[in-house]
Amino acid sequence: MAMESITKKKKIAEEKGKFNIQWTEKYFVSELFGNIICLICNDKISVCKEYNIKRHYASKHESEYQTFNEERRKTKIEELTKAIRSQQASLQKHVVKTGTCTKGSYLIAEKLAEKGKPLVDGELIKNALSLLLISTVQTR
Repeated sequence: MAMESITKKKKIAEEKGKFNIQWTEKYFVSELFGNIICLICNDKISVCKEYNIKRHYASKHESEYQTFNEERRKTKIEELTKAIRSQQASLQKHVVKTGTCTKGSYLIAEKLAEKGKPLVDGELIKNALSLLLISTVQTR
């Protein structure tokens, strides 16, 4: 009896913090970048435990999705996953643009500091922007 309870505790401890693929079909959740995301409402589930995921699904979505058969569930999951992936892709493009702008501002600041010139020096800023344009083209 004592051996059985020790094994059960070990099994629970090993399960803690690991996403189970079966939860996707059961509860419409997916793991993205180390976070568990509800595919339906895009909420982040903070603790990776089946109880928390099940509670979220039961309290917010079960009444609407409990009648779905297995095939319809899979289609809906694919559809929702595809939508989230496209959102992620568009956000990543924005992050790349923002990073490029930041890099550009540092290059301009560096050139101004090297020359000891004020920000209003138009010719120096034009040269720095051309350097930025060249570096952007090279990274693509």
